[in-house]
Amino acid sequence: MSQKKVINFDKTKVVMIGLVAVSAVLLAVWVDGLIGLFCLFFCGYHVFLQARKLFAKVPALVFAEDGVSGFLVAVQGGFVPWSKVTKISVVKKQIAIHVDNPEHYLNGYTSSLILKTYGTPFVFNPQGLEVSTDEVLQVFSEYVDASYIHSPKLASA
Repeated sequence: MSQKKVINFDKTKVVMIGLVAVSAVLLAVWVDGLIGLFCLFFCGYHVFLQARKLFAKVPALVFAEDGVSGFLVAVQGGFVPWSKVTKISVVKKQIAIHVDNPEHYLNGYTSSLILKTYGTPFVFNPQGLEVSTDEVLQVFSEYVDASYIHSPKLASA
């Protein structure tokens, strides 16, 4: 597989999710107490996340012959070579890229918590992408299979 496959964010989905989060932030302003404060921070965080996706300068995912990179992977380490991928799974509606030696990719408390929860630091929600979850998994499968076919380690085994 010599060509790159690029998957971008669906800007319409990102804007819609962002508008829901902004609406919830505005609603939280009128709610008193701990619940209002929780909603304000939780929904405000989601506004921030959607704004980052909306104005991202890089694609969501970039599949290449040697590995996967992009905005969704860069948040937790940058580039994942296919030679390190052990499996791709869906866990709690999130796509998880399982790798050899996942501790090597940790970059802070958030990644440690994600590693403890999912078994890998590479986890992302595919909902804001321009393709379905099944299509993302299909592309992963194609690239992982192609990398193992051409891998010198596996060819000699």
